[in-house]
Formats: sequence, C-alpha cells, structure tokens
Amino acid sequence: RSITISDLTEDGSVLRSSMQTVSIDGQTRVESTDFDGDGTFDVSETHAISIDAAGIRTDLMTVANGDGSSRSSSNVVTSADGRQRTSQYDLDGDGSLDGLDYVDVQLDPNGQTVTYSHTVPAP
Repeated sequence: RSITISDLTEDGSVLRSSMQTVSIDGQTRVESTDFDGDGTFDVSETHAISIDAAGIRTDLMTVANGDGSSRSSSNVVTSADGRQRTSQYDLDGDGSLDGLDYVDVQLDPNGQTVTYSHTVPAP
C-alpha cells in the first residue's frame, strides 16, 4: 500500500510531499520525499527487515539522494533472543564502513541484566 502526504501553499500548489510504500508482508518500507515541491523526490529511505530460519533479524536501512546516489546506510543484525546486536554503518554514503557497534546483554550471577556495549570507529 502507498500513502502520499502533501503540504500545500495557499494557492493549492505543492510545497513539499512525501510518499510511503509498505510491502504486503510489512517487511519493507520505502519513504520518498520531495522537499521543494518540484515533483521530483529529493531523498528516498528504504528500510527492509528479514528474519532467517534461526530467528536472526537483519534490518537494512539505506538513504539515497534523488539521483540514486547513496547518502547513508546501516545494517543491524539482532540475535533470535535479542541479547546480541551488531550495527554497521556508512554515514556519508561513500560505501566505506564508518563504524561498528556491538551490544551484548547478559545476566550476572544475581540475575541482574548487564549490558556490554562497544563502538569501533572507522579504520
């Protein structure tokens, strides 16, 4: 399904608009935005979710400029039990990895939740 939202000026012309399309299974969402109302999308964001047979979830988000060039992306992999998560990201769209985040949630001997987090900057 697709939804389009437009902001209009007083004379009814389009000031800016956004269109969101969601796949039938809800696993993929694309939102495209026209910031200046010229009828051309200036940026497009795609968020895709997949879950494999072992229950591991992968969230891939990409942001592209209107010409299709990459603006940024991230890839987040979460374990089936939700206790481990690894995030990789490209902040400037050049295709190079800009950093990694690791999160590990464990229980200590007293049954308290302990979260270990580590960020690795770009090489």
